[in-house]
Amino acid sequence: MTGKGNLVVSYAAQRTATGFNSHVWEYSTDGTTWTAAETATITATSFATTTLASINGLNNAANAYLRLTVSGASATSGNNRLDNIQIGAITLPTVLGMSGTGSFCPESGAQTFGMGATEADVSYALKNGATTVETVAGTGSAISFSPVTATGTYTVVGTRTGASATMSGSATINVSPTAAFASATRNAGTSLKVAFTNFTGNVAGATVTAVDVTTLGGKTLTLSGASVAASTWVAIPTDATDGDSFTYTIASAAGCTAIGTVTIHVASVHGPDGTIASVTGSGPYIATMTFHGVLGLHYHVQRATDLSGGGNWATQAEVIADASTGVINYADNDAPSGGAYYRLIYP
Repeated sequence: MTGKGNLVVSYAAQRTATGFNSHVWEYSTDGTTWTAAETATITATSFATTTLASINGLNNAANAYLRLTVSGASATSGNNRLDNIQIGAITLPTVLGMSGTGSFCPESGAQTFGMGATEADVSYALKNGATTVETVAGTGSAISFSPVTATGTYTVVGTRTGASATMSGSATINVSPTAAFASATRNAGTSLKVAFTNFTGNVAGATVTAVDVTTLGGKTLTLSGASVAASTWVAIPTDATDGDSFTYTIASAAGCTAIGTVTIHVASVHGPDGTIASVTGSGPYIATMTFHGVLGLHYHVQRATDLSGGGNWATQAEVIADASTGVINYADNDAPSGGAYYRLIYP
């Protein structure tokens, strides 16, 4: 079966009135471990042709074995007769090389894959994992598939009359990292060290490859080492003002990159500065909000539905400002349907 596939067995069989009525066919590549292929029911008492479904488990096997087990005779004198046994197979597509192979990043744009050579009677399917992306007929020369951008591992499978073979080579479009870290809060009058792990925290194996130390509103960031590669943190200076920002670049283990922007927030040392960074509705009666506070301090989130007479403020939860960023995220999962007001109280 080397170079062959889709094994088909056909034969003529007949039984006596008390003969075997069940033919169990199995296949093996070593003559020891057997796999069921098909069970044929024999009812004819004169010769009739039985054709088994294609057996793909022996495709390109160096050694191939078939075994027939009969059963169902109702008398010891019952028998079967087999004649004109035929075993056929299809020549598998030649394993040729996929073109455009390699490892790519989405920021490189669409990638075009193909085959450097093809067989004219073979169809070639570009697959992303197990999903067929596109099928192109062989021409006897090179072919190309349409450009693709979706992440995943791409291979090509060639098929001739139902018999398939995977072509050599593969290509991967990797997932780009996400530069999600977007804000840092320092206490008024103090500097703030931001660990590089904040920049790469959401991407396994990612590294910081660049920090623009001169974009902070004219102020200068300080790295912990002589270079970005030798550093583990960056220090935001005491003269950085609210709204200043700087950029950084992270790279995944596959070399794909993303650029993030960090906006500086300056918090009062006497308590929260009263700024709500964002409020969003994430579902019926759910309000999600972000506050800025002093690093590591405990606060109380209060809610009111009426501001007259000083407001009917009521504490909803105790929260802690993130020790590195000062950010406080809070979700009110039972927000009043008519709207509400929120504030932070310290202590």
